[in-house]
Amino acid sequence: MHNPFTMKTIIAIAFFLGCTFALLAQPVPLTLAEAFDVAARNYPLLERERLSIAQQEARLGLRSPLSRTDIFLAGAQVDPSNPAIGIHGAGFIQRFNWPGSARYREPALREQLLSGNARLQLTAFELKNLVAEAYLQLVYAQHLRKHYQEVQNLMSELVS
Repeated sequence: MHNPFTMKTIIAIAFFLGCTFALLAQPVPLTLAEAFDVAARNYPLLERERLSIAQQEARLGLRSPLSRTDIFLAGAQVDPSNPAIGIHGAGFIQRFNWPGSARYREPALREQLLSGNARLQLTAFELKNLVAEAYLQLVYAQHLRKHYQEVQNLMSELVS
């Protein structure tokens, strides 16, 4: 099923409406660079990517990270009418940092960090493209409105 309202369309409409209401409230020109700054400060995906990178950097800085402990619950042949009847189990899994495992873990963490940086750059680039497209659509709409206003003025002069 094709969704007519893609993320690009929604951002463009929101940017157009936001700028239109802002222009109605007080006429302050917004440059494309300012639009990029506002979008970068308010886009949640960029913040999520930055937090992910900070976590990966913190994990890379730990020489011997805490080993992971998991708790699991299991149930088999459980009677749906009476959940107390059946085979139940609970347990713990402890993962140990074996000697020499750090030399394999550190390159993997470095690769995850590089991947996170690449995702952040890609997200910032995609955001910049969406803002630029929305900004240009807004400029086009403003010029089109100005053009139609001039045409209306010319027509009213011709009629009168």
